[in-house]
Amino acid sequence: MASGVLSVWSLWLEPDEKTNLKFRNAITSLSSLSPASPNFLPHVTLYGSIDLSTEPSVIRKHLEAIIAQSRQSEPLRLPVLSPSTGEAFFQCILAPVEPVEPLLKLQSRCEEVWGRKSPYFPHVSLKYGDIGAERREEIAERAREESLPEMVAVRGISIVRCVGMADQWEVVDVVPFD
Repeated sequence: MASGVLSVWSLWLEPDEKTNLKFRNAITSLSSLSPASPNFLPHVTLYGSIDLSTEPSVIRKHLEAIIAQSRQSEPLRLPVLSPSTGEAFFQCILAPVEPVEPLLKLQSRCEEVWGRKSPYFPHVSLKYGDIGAERREEIAERAREESLPEMVAVRGISIVRCVGMADQWEVVDVVPFD
């Protein structure tokens, strides 16, 4: 499992304020259930490893072009599935997001710009950590009891400087969808 330390730019789909608050409350609640579990902002990772030498202004220009190409008649809405467990540090407890076509197109366009084609597993992380399988399942069950949103309405794409542990990450810009 990963140690939980990164050093990259990451692109996050940012939920609207109401959805953000509900996920943030769940993340805070679940992080208290075991030691050494960092708090972090709710998000769906769109693309996770842009070299830090890339200027945020360059990333923003690419995102503006990607968003312009992806215009849809309705806002991007992502169905959220029941919480489950994962094996990786950053996917310890998560709520999978249905991989709807508009989301997959956005992600594919990011790969066209920044390279690196790898399997994409859209989700909202609810807890980070290195936790044994039995305890992960207990916490996932608790997550299923939370009042989580069934849909993520995306308001924009955040450019996040992920250096160090999750509590050190910084959103440096948000490119809105409107």
